Amino acid sequence: MPSFPSDSAQPSSPVRRSLRALAFVAPSGTGKTTLLEATVAALVADGLVVAVLKASHHDHDLDHEGKDSWRMQRAGAAFVGLCGPGRTTFFSNSGRDAWPPVAEVAAWLAEAPFERFDVLLCEGFSSDPSVAKLRVVRGPWPSEIPHDDLVAIAWDGLDEDNVTGGSVPEDLAPAVARLPLDAARVARWIRENWVHR
Repeated sequence: MPSFPSDSAQPSSPVRRSLRALAFVAPSGTGKTTLLEATVAALVADGLVVAVLKASHHDHDLDHEGKDSWRMQRAGAAFVGLCGPGRTTFFSNSGRDAWPPVAEVAAWLAEAPFERFDVLLCEGFSSDPSVAKLRVVRGPWPSEIPHDDLVAIAWDGLDEDNVTGGSVPEDLAPAVARLPLDAARVARWIRENWVHR
């Protein structure tokens, strides 16, 4: 019979893990999904466990009418999970008028008992102040880029030999990483500067 430590042997407060989140932001059609997809693939190929969160401006129901999980949601369950041998899916009816802050989702994922994630990458969430931003830029430098929470840019106007600024406006903070619009380079920057292992 296994023995369990007494309650007094438990630490007074559990050690909380943290999960850093980074949102890829840009206007539609800029290529952020393509860059994010290739960046995820590069990080996974390097052995990282990546979580991805997509902002949606639409109500969506990925469940199927008549299925047990759909029926439980319609019965009023605030949270429904589907657990299978190869995939686990969660449905949460938050009751909010807007998406939850990325920081809240990251905190929840950091404590997930089923997986230990190395990084949370997001697509969208440009107006969420709880998440740092990587701005994707294609073509000429835009006349205006919000600098709030901006930690990096990935621009096709930069290459490996010209990441010091070149024609990037001088008002861009020196701490903002300047990266070429290249998934391997973006993945390397994330590994070196964003992932805590």
